[in-house]
Amino acid sequence: MTSSIQSRLMRFLSFTIALMLFAGNFCHALTPASNIEDTNHLGTDWTISASTVIAGRHTNIGWFTINSGVSIQVQKSTLTASPWVGRLGTVEIYASTIQILGTLSASGSGPGHTNTCADGYGPGGGFRGQNGVECYGGCNESGGGGAGHGGNGKQGATNQSCLQGGVGGTNYGTAGLVTYPPSSDDNLVGSQGGASCLAANQAGSGGGSILLSGASVTISGEVVASGNNGQSNDGGNGSGGGILIDAYYLTASNVNAPGGGVSAGAGAAGGRIKLFYFLLSSGSFSVAGGDGGGCAPGANGGTGTKYQYIKPSTVALISPTDGGSSTSTAVQFDWTDTAGSSSPYSYDFQVSTSVNFVPTYFALRVSASNCTSTKTFDAGSYYWRVAGVDNWGFTSAWSTVSVLSVTPPPNIVDQDHGGSNWTISVDTEIAGRHTNIAILTINSGVTLSVKASTIP
Repeated sequence: MTSSIQSRLMRFLSFTIALMLFAGNFCHALTPASNIEDTNHLGTDWTISASTVIAGRHTNIGWFTINSGVSIQVQKSTLTASPWVGRLGTVEIYASTIQILGTLSASGSGPGHTNTCADGYGPGGGFRGQNGVECYGGCNESGGGGAGHGGNGKQGATNQSCLQGGVGGTNYGTAGLVTYPPSSDDNLVGSQGGASCLAANQAGSGGGSILLSGASVTISGEVVASGNNGQSNDGGNGSGGGILIDAYYLTASNVNAPGGGVSAGAGAAGGRIKLFYFLLSSGSFSVAGGDGGGCAPGANGGTGTKYQYIKPSTVALISPTDGGSSTSTAVQFDWTDTAGSSSPYSYDFQVSTSVNFVPTYFALRVSASNCTSTKTFDAGSYYWRVAGVDNWGFTSAWSTVSVLSVTPPPNIVDQDHGGSNWTISVDTEIAGRHTNIAILTINSGVTLSVKASTIP
């Protein structure tokens, strides 16, 4: 008896532990193991209410919110060689709705070292300043070159006309779209300036990269990816990073990716901002190059790029009118043209017997803003809608839904005539299976034509 009780108790404990482990794993799947790990959020909301770090690719989020007064910093890149693309130094947020009420910053999050007398990290890294003795008094070192990104970095300050400053880094990446849908391939981190040879004159790192993708993106706080300033007088400045926002509705009060400046190391270039939207309610954006400065001022960095892409507009349905009816089994549909940044345009056209469009009765992609159905409509109610599609593949929001009632004439649908007579006295079309007719009469002079097939 005692052995049996012990056995049952052990089974119970094993089941309880297994259940706890399952619950733990399930909860773990619903929340990120870390803000800096790639995470599928499984449709849950994610609200950040305390300042922290973030990095990686975060997908399938419901509502993503950074609360007011909260500062989120993208974890700095640790890369030391090409390719300069990694999980750290970048963050990608894919959500249905994004609200930035606080600050999301990737400033100085690009790759960088703490060495002196060294070229900067990154594809547009500035070159180091020269080492030497004082010529005419004032500056003993030449400044490091400013980093490039959206523009070119500038040459560092020359030491009293004796030692040339470090050469500025060049621009890289593209101003526009590289892939569809927009991805990290379109959004690169900034680069580091060149370091001077003085111990205190380390170079500034470039900005990291931020990608925000959602149907609605609202930024009432700030999103920033600026390059850091070089240290002391002569450290080269870091270039601005990359910010990409892919939304349908976008409101942005403060989005900036400027280059670093103010040291004798030359000003760095601004970064690249890329905006994809249908409706931009308001926006403030900056990709300014950084200023040169210090005891022998270097030149200002080049201005970065701001790219704006307008997605296809929502179409308006013209005919059949909402709530209208048709006696034809081959219906002609018509709607307004879409418009945006990239033609030619096409249209996704859907018809369903359900207002939720599950399942669809039929669906087509057509090149013109009208369509004649290729499928015969039986008697009943049908819902239809249209979305515009541009040359890249961006789609508009669906149009409003219209409903159409189809009542085909009895002579072109399958029909049991119930043993009655059927007399046809005018020219018309006929189709379908007609059964149980007592007497069929086609009057003299009447032409009866079989309705043509609508199957392509």
